[in-house]
Amino acid sequence: MTDNGPAGGMIGKVAVVTGGGGALGGATATLLAARGASVVVADWNLESAETRAKAIVAAGGTAVAVGGDVADDDAVERIFSTATEAFGGVDIFHNNAAAVHLARSDGPVADLTDEVWDGTMDIGLRGAFLCCRTVIPLMIARGGGAIVNTSSIQALIGDTWVPAYSAAKAGLLSLTRSIATQYGRQGIRCNAVCPGLIPGVRTEPDMLERILRRQPVGRSGRPEDIAEAVAFLASDAAGFITGQALVVDGGLTGHMPTYGDPVTSPLDAPAAR
Repeated sequence: MTDNGPAGGMIGKVAVVTGGGGALGGATATLLAARGASVVVADWNLESAETRAKAIVAAGGTAVAVGGDVADDDAVERIFSTATEAFGGVDIFHNNAAAVHLARSDGPVADLTDEVWDGTMDIGLRGAFLCCRTVIPLMIARGGGAIVNTSSIQALIGDTWVPAYSAAKAGLLSLTRSIATQYGRQGIRCNAVCPGLIPGVRTEPDMLERILRRQPVGRSGRPEDIAEAVAFLASDAAGFITGQALVVDGGLTGHMPTYGDPVTSPLDAPAAR
């Protein structure tokens, strides 16, 4: 199964992926294993984590599964102790867990409930902090490591929906920069990926159509697109990159709002005389 790939081989590395039973985390876990890493697939849904880990092993990779809610201190300790006991430590951490199950209840600020706000922050930001606080000493003990946080383009621009999710992801960008600054001289790099829309079971067809009309790359994003970005940032090929946010959105945030509107776009208007 080993595929050293353009981002560099990861043979001998140990990786932990939270939210590893889902689409994005699962794609990353699979790719890191294919490039030679031993992977701990962590997810609040143990069955999903086990399914992904078994698929990795069946393909010739090395993986174990562990269940746990990243918002719970004991569960976080269990996730990383599993990595230490199974593989001897941690070199790569993909901090990917998010409260996606709350997204449909995340709406206008004036109508947002405490439950949705707190639940989103508990998993998306507090959980990320707990994991980083736990893994940093483990990485320092091995001479360093790479943390890649999954943020979002929602952290970069305003939108009409998911303000709690957006705020949590924006906080994650600040945490990324703080970790990169505080622990860089101890061998730890910390970066973030900011995915655009990656269609899934919760994606409404009309939303997807509107996004694609405004996205220069003329296709939907795939979990593998994000996995490739994470694998690059976690690899030695990105050894001089830290404290950064890599946007992976098909160009969605790289243009003016007039793009994709055939009525108002200056590209489609008659030439000025």
